[in-house]
Amino acid sequence: MNWGNKIALVYGSFAVLMATMVTIAIRQPDIFLVQKDYYKEEIAYQARINEIENGRRSGLSFLTSNGSVVIANPSGNAIANGKLLLYRPSNAKYDDTLAFNVAAVGTQTIQIKNRPSGFYKIRLFWDENGKPCYKEGTITL
Repeated sequence: MNWGNKIALVYGSFAVLMATMVTIAIRQPDIFLVQKDYYKEEIAYQARINEIENGRRSGLSFLTSNGSVVIANPSGNAIANGKLLLYRPSNAKYDDTLAFNVAAVGTQTIQIKNRPSGFYKIRLFWDENGKPCYKEGTITL
């Protein structure tokens, strides 16, 4: 085999490999973006940074145990109309939004037992003293 045939074989193999990879990528089912309005969220990210800082100052925390999320509020300010987003990166149909209200210096327990097992991100949104707050974490059920 001369060198011209070897070069043609290399280029041909590369073309077949690339065509195979493109076909595999196109046939992937259930490719989910992190959020449906991803680009809008990215532009407004400075507001999210401010919400994260407000969330740190508030002291609100959460922990998970036995299929429930316990939200604790040590700040002394009651939280009404809070929103807990359970986000499953691997499958958007398991995402869910739940409301929470925590009394001043109190806790609230939210049951999440009946969800499929796997990795979830938890995102908390609430207002405290007129300032929007945000906190995020991960759990595995």
